[in-house]
Amino acid sequence: MAYQKLQAGRAALVVPSDTDQIPSVTGGTNNGCALYIGLPGNVRVKTVGGDDVIFVGCYAGQFFPVNVLQVFDTGTTAGEIVAVIHSHPNMSAKPSQADLVACEASGLPWFIVGYPSLVWDYLEPKGYIAPLVGREWTHGILDCYSIIRDWYKQERNIELPEFDRHDEWWKAGQNLYLDNILKVGFKPIEQKDLQEGDVILMTIGSSVPNHGALYLGNGVILHHIQNRLSTREVFGGYWLKNTTGYYRYENS
Repeated sequence: MAYQKLQAGRAALVVPSDTDQIPSVTGGTNNGCALYIGLPGNVRVKTVGGDDVIFVGCYAGQFFPVNVLQVFDTGTTAGEIVAVIHSHPNMSAKPSQADLVACEASGLPWFIVGYPSLVWDYLEPKGYIAPLVGREWTHGILDCYSIIRDWYKQERNIELPEFDRHDEWWKAGQNLYLDNILKVGFKPIEQKDLQEGDVILMTIGSSVPNHGALYLGNGVILHHIQNRLSTREVFGGYWLKNTTGYYRYENS
């Protein structure tokens, strides 16, 4: 079976579609392309010769040297994630708040397996929203930026963008709050101008701002410190001493 060997620079991600052919990776005449399977499943294609073919039981990493013009959405399951399987080492299978939030974000059913008991639990998206006060800490899911995003969603119906962050990013030379807060629509203000919804940035054991709190008015903040439950506190003392800036959402 003849096929054209593609260089890495001429490869492209294929999005299955029942209507659209695969764009030419060369920019010229579309003579078809070979397929590399990233995730297991079935793949239904249309070949250069016009044949409608289903490759059944493809495995991840499999290469098909076939001149393909189209990958159909109908009949293709390779790459489709149908559920998430998550383990709880040395814990029960009871879903945590972070599990419930992540399940909602994924839009998929979750199977949680306790180890070593191997007892499992099942959950699916049902509209769960973590409480603003008393939520558990999980970096990247329920942390100080998450509570800012959730407050703006619940109180102002504003969807603040998410950004990737690894735990203790401030120790790896990153400055994520200052790199992103202006981009998502906040502008610097003075402390004397604080009002409900303003964001306060702080340095907590860091040389760069690595903690954000929400000002609720009347000298009270809402925030979520690492490895603690989220809480409301009086803004002063330690928190004021470690504050580096005040910001107001002004994106319109």
